[in-house]
Amino acid sequence: MFDNGQTVVHVKTDAEYIVLETPDDKHRLEHSNERYYSYCPADDRWSIHKTVWVRCEKEMEDGRFILAIK
Repeated sequence: MFDNGQTVVHVKTDAEYIVLETPDDKHRLEHSNERYYSYCPADDRWSIHKTVWVRCEKEMEDGRFILAIK
């Protein structure tokens, strides 16, 4: 649904994030074996000390996040 490098918006908080990794069969969450997205705050995009968040594919694509319109 989302591609690497795209900016997404968390609907509840209106915070912007950059997608770093998209789901594929090579990357899974250990506790559930689910595919995942990783993303970071848009303000941290170029920082070497960025916070990286990981969320399962199902939650990322259930409407919590939408593609940012630029």
